[in-house]
Amino acid sequence: MFRAASEALETGAALLVSLIQVAIALGATVGGLTVDGLGLVSTMVAGGIVMMLGAPVIAMLGRERRVAAAVPH
Repeated sequence: MFRAASEALETGAALLVSLIQVAIALGATVGGLTVDGLGLVSTMVAGGIVMMLGAPVIAMLGRERRVAAAVPH
């Protein structure tokens, strides 16, 4: 974030913190609705499914970062 917005560090940091807070609120909301609607065990299953869906995205982002670092500028 700080490399991408080096000319606006405070704005970039504020956006990053805001995004993290929204993600926490969204996760808590979805988790609460899942517990209320389907029960506690289903929340663990739903969390595992979300984790498995997110793992390939994280792997791809890590691979792009390594490839970008290997390319000379």
